[in-house]
Amino acid sequence: MSRWGSLFADLLRRIGAARAGVVAVALVVVACGGGGGGGGGGSSSDDTPPPAVAMVDMQVLDDGFAFANFPSSWYPEEFEAQDLVAMFGANESVCVDGVADPCELTAEAAAFARMVNQSRAAGHCEGLAVVAQARFNETADPPTSALMDDAETIRAIMRGFATQFIPEVREEVGKWLKTSLEDKVAALANSLAEGKITYSLGVYSDYGGHAILPYAVEYRTPEQVRIMVYDSNWPGRNRWVDVDLKEKTWSFSFAGEDPENDPDIWIGDETRMDLTSIDARNGSCPFCEGSVGVAKNALLVRSSDPDWSVEVGGETVTATSSVAESGEVEVTPFKAQTAPGERSSYDYLIQIPISPEGERAKLNFPGTASVFALTPSGIAQISTPGNPDVPIEVGPTSFVSSDPAVTLSLAAGNLVASASGPTASLEIKPEGLTAAVTTADGQVVEVAVTPETPAAKIEADPESGGIQVLAQAATGIVEKRDIAADGSVTVTIETTPLDLNATTWEAPAGLESVANPSLPSPDERNLANPDYEADAPYTPPAEAVPASETVPPSTSAVTTAPPTTP
Repeated sequence: MSRWGSLFADLLRRIGAARAGVVAVALVVVACGGGGGGGGGGSSSDDTPPPAVAMVDMQVLDDGFAFANFPSSWYPEEFEAQDLVAMFGANESVCVDGVADPCELTAEAAAFARMVNQSRAAGHCEGLAVVAQARFNETADPPTSALMDDAETIRAIMRGFATQFIPEVREEVGKWLKTSLEDKVAALANSLAEGKITYSLGVYSDYGGHAILPYAVEYRTPEQVRIMVYDSNWPGRNRWVDVDLKEKTWSFSFAGEDPENDPDIWIGDETRMDLTSIDARNGSCPFCEGSVGVAKNALLVRSSDPDWSVEVGGETVTATSSVAESGEVEVTPFKAQTAPGERSSYDYLIQIPISPEGERAKLNFPGTASVFALTPSGIAQISTPGNPDVPIEVGPTSFVSSDPAVTLSLAAGNLVASASGPTASLEIKPEGLTAAVTTADGQVVEVAVTPETPAAKIEADPESGGIQVLAQAATGIVEKRDIAADGSVTVTIETTPLDLNATTWEAPAGLESVANPSLPSPDERNLANPDYEADAPYTPPAEAVPASETVPPSTSAVTTAPPTTP
């Protein structure tokens, strides 16, 4: 089996998408056979420009899912322990003591699962594209369109979706966001000409992102390129991204039933398009000990108001900041949604360089927000009703709030702490975690979270001025300390463990998962619906620009891997 054949098979194993039946590897070139293998993800020939039409023989009616992209509320399945074990194994970073059956998730693994479940709220386009890609490249049987939307399939899609948080994927996407449209299009064309679907494609508007799967690149003129894609929003339909290499822009119909006449078509530049290789998706566990690190904190934001801002390094970044405007901070709408005015919530991925001095970024939210911070040391969760005048501070190892309505939680390894109060802070230290709350009258309560006391919760009562501390010992026994405003302390013992390691994401009011209102219901866009019509099979254009006229010499030698410099 080739390197690529092995790679695709490993991804199918990870996401659980192979299904019973024949799983063969087809090593073919340009639209011959059922899918691509062969090659490698390295450089294409230096003297071979992309062909005028590069394609594989994918047909969205057969090789895409019959059901449409869906919000997490559409099915009962959640991302949980079995999914993490399937993806990353039952090591001690995933399961307590490395025990797989049953797997009790570590605190940090549980926090990662909650983060994935929040990010799934708006849709699963990334997962649908990844699973369809892996199955096509492996010519998996039955074809993807024959898969029912049962629990096994939904779990495979969730796992494919979760690969976007893998460090190698985050790093690769960041590099592609800073490359030219010429290089992106040429990389797609060169890889398809080698007989495989190497990349999924991400496109972004100011308030929405979407993942799609390219299977053909047509150079219609030397400057006009059409990228044919499988779009999980429209099962069985021929959809595309048009690229104008002269104007350095692209356009894409997200919600238009007729993509030729969409009044709300998305238009973007090179900073609003990225690629993700299937190779990167076989990368390392984001939270496991010894995993590949990314020198950035990743913030996953779900907010009721898109007018948030992040202050870091003397710069202010907003939801609409481009890559060029945001400098080293990368802001991309999450791949699941559409324009403002049509949603009650907005999702973003913000990547902030880690300051060597430990400087904390300041997050300002005017509306309700739920935030996960994936750092090299742990995973924090922040819940706020919104207060634009009181920023929340996020650093690589410390998190601070001066808003009593904000709740902070932090998981590192199998340690977890939660804090809320007039001033609340959580910090990762070599010996464990430290949680602290300061009341309005200056009373300070601090708790050390260690292997002997692996979970703690501190909460201030704004009415009485007191503080309640719950500290859970490794035995499961919880000591409850009620500290009154006058300093008196009442201690009791409870036998019910703290529930800080749940995998379910509890959505704040207004941030619940709902179907995208700019699209027809997923049931209306299902190939099983007799009222929904698929398109005729895709055929390449009869005439195309010769390859020699397509790409200038300066961009003809394009690697199928992202550039090594920003």
